[in-house]
Amino acid sequence: MKRSYLQLLGAFFFLFLFPGRVLAEGEGGCPQVVSSVSNSFLDQTSQKILKSVYDALGCSVTVLAVPGRRGISLFNSMEVDGELHRFDIVEPHYSREFVRSSRPMFYQDGSLWLHPDLQVRETRPTGYLFGVIWQENYMKNHRGKVFNSSEELVKAYQTGEIGSFLYTDFIMMTKITEGEVLPVPQKGGRIIHAPLYHYLGVEFTPFMARFSQYLDQHEPFAVLEDMKVDHKGKAAVVTQ
Repeated sequence: MKRSYLQLLGAFFFLFLFPGRVLAEGEGGCPQVVSSVSNSFLDQTSQKILKSVYDALGCSVTVLAVPGRRGISLFNSMEVDGELHRFDIVEPHYSREFVRSSRPMFYQDGSLWLHPDLQVRETRPTGYLFGVIWQENYMKNHRGKVFNSSEELVKAYQTGEIGSFLYTDFIMMTKITEGEVLPVPQKGGRIIHAPLYHYLGVEFTPFMARFSQYLDQHEPFAVLEDMKVDHKGKAAVVTQ
């Protein structure tokens, strides 16, 4: 009798201290591992927010950083439960049934960035990242040079090996602000403006419903849309 009472008391305190985890386990379980794109400042920033959202929902998640197309492969082979975020153009590349967040996590622009020296940008190829689908799609009709990491790409720009490059605006604006890219590139044409969604295997549909509801209520990723570039190419935070 005393043992049963102690077990009941212990269960009560667990429910009191960890209500989110009990709820999560009762609604289809928690994703354990999701992939992200390695060497991406955007992914490094947004994964911190993602982990805080998962924690609020009673789940602990590991984010595995891998090259762009490797993440797709791991998801298709069920070696990870989902992907941190992707533009929806990734969906034809999924062979596994999936569910995506019912609303975007946030919107991002991707642009062509130009070397300020006209001769350099007109005579050198455009740099882009392997496994980043929007960049690969754009480069199908352009002369380019592919790189495996953003560090290699930026170094090639700074040494004059390439005259322009494709990059997500948020990341490049951050690098410009911190003085990490010289000479400061000029923002050319916008190549993509699209929503980024969170993706999971279809078996995590109940969790994704709760994740999407949290996005509706709290908009935790809104900060990633607040970076803008002024007319001189400098980054600024918009406080609207």
